[in-house]
Amino acid sequence: MMKKRHLEMSISEMRDIEGPIASLEQYRTPASMVADILWDALDRGDVAGRSILELGCGGAPFALGALMLGADSAVGVDIDPRCLEIAWKNFEGCVKEGYLDGNTDLCLMEGDISDPSLSVPGSDTVFMNPPFGAQNRHADRDFIKKACHSSSVIYSIHNGGTDRFVRSEYGRMGASDVEMVKAIMELPHRFHFHRSEKGKVPVLLVRACVRR
Repeated sequence: MMKKRHLEMSISEMRDIEGPIASLEQYRTPASMVADILWDALDRGDVAGRSILELGCGGAPFALGALMLGADSAVGVDIDPRCLEIAWKNFEGCVKEGYLDGNTDLCLMEGDISDPSLSVPGSDTVFMNPPFGAQNRHADRDFIKKACHSSSVIYSIHNGGTDRFVRSEYGRMGASDVEMVKAIMELPHRFHFHRSEKGKVPVLLVRACVRR
């Protein structure tokens, strides 16, 4: 069984996209936060032996991390094909380092989460760090909808201060049990409009359950 510190280390070594697109809010989720969320999900029985879906996967840290913790399969979905290339390279890196087997069941899909016609596989657990809506207001609404239609358990990160909106959206999508924990996410300088080398952003860590 992989230890938490080894999980965090492996995630921190994963590649990130070059030339991120501001309108897509392509921020890298800190490795420590990914590991914390995955470890909590593991303790709750939502990872090992489960099918995993990561929406807006970027380099697929949640999908790959879940596979390292014993998930049966994982699917990553992103609108940017460059992210899927990075995710595949990250998978190959995990195999090379011995974290994963080359036959691990990983599927990477290109798709726009806001497209109602986008069909994604059903899963046991969804992980996602959707756009916060800094560029497009309530951009996480489509992610919440897709997640709730795809799984019965969702782990998600949302902008701090949007508690009422997030709870309302999950409730509207059929989630009867929504847990929220406030946290701080550290983000490095990434776009030209950032004024400091590092920023601290308040976030909500959400676990939602949808009764089927």
